[in-house]
Formats: sequence, C-alpha cells, structure tokens
Amino acid sequence: MALVGCGAPDDKPTAAEPTASPSFPGSPSPSPSTTTPTLSLAPTSAPPSPSSPLRLGRTADLGAVKITVQAYRQGSSNDRAVDIESSENWASVDVRLCNTSTASIEVNDDYWTLQSAGSTEYEKANFQDFAMPQQPVYGGRVLQPSKCTRGWISFVVQRDDAPVLAVYNNEADQVEWALKR
Repeated sequence: MALVGCGAPDDKPTAAEPTASPSFPGSPSPSPSTTTPTLSLAPTSAPPSPSSPLRLGRTADLGAVKITVQAYRQGSSNDRAVDIESSENWASVDVRLCNTSTASIEVNDDYWTLQSAGSTEYEKANFQDFAMPQQPVYGGRVLQPSKCTRGWISFVVQRDDAPVLAVYNNEADQVEWALKR
C-alpha cells in the first residue's frame, strides 16, 4: 500500500521492497509468500501548480490519482456531537479521489486545508467521524487500483473569515479549488 503522495504524470512508479504483515507474540511468523508489494509514488520533480485555482467540479489529474472537489458547504444544520465556539463555523468540502495507479493506496485527509482571502489556513477538524457535520467522512481507507472514494472533509473556521480556496498539498503536488459562495 502506498500513501497518496502523487508523482508527476510522467513519473514512472517503481516497486518498493515487499513489506511483511506485522506479527504479534504467539502468532506464527509470516512466510515470504505473505508479503505485499507496494508502489512508491515519490516524484523526481513536482509538476507546476496551475496558475489559477480550479472551479468546483473540475478534476486534477496527478498521475497516480485524480482528485475532484465536488462541493463546498459553510455552516451545518446537522445535529453533531461536538459543539464549537460561537465565533466559529463548520466548513466542509466534498472530495472524490480515484486511484489510477496499479497499486493500492491509503487515502487520508491530512493533505487538505482551506484558505481565506487573508491567507489564513485552516486545517481539517480532528473529531471522531460521528461528530462531523457532513457524512460520509472522506479518508481513512485503503483504495484498490481503478477504484474511487468520495466523502466530506470538515474544518472549523472563524465565522467572519470565509474560506476562498480548498488546497490539496502533499509536498509533491499542490492543487487549489476556488470556493464560490
């Protein structure tokens, strides 16, 4: 399994050393036949960032994955188990990611931020999935080749500071989507 750290479209994936399943005290040691090859998505150089943000619904093709921010919502009328400060508000992006590589990848929401017009960056909210205002929650799964996943990433933002960009940045690739109100 590889993390979703995507290379440039012309980078050639390379097979990494096989990894063995973890063993626990009292369990038999894994045999060499139980190893799983993984895909290394380390780029040799980062592709240039688009000169302007993508519109909602547009797809970024990063070679090993294709990512689309489908929608943006600020505020939530959903019941939630987590109260936030009165000066704060929920903001959520609906993200679809497709694995276009030949190896399994781990999908998570660690590479996502929202950015306000004043350049304030908001990191994803760190609450239990059941407490998030938008369901289903994005990430936290292994995605097989040629499969897609879709879900919401939620953020707690200042009520008077509306985000204008959703940003995906895994250090190798950075893509921005404009958030229209």
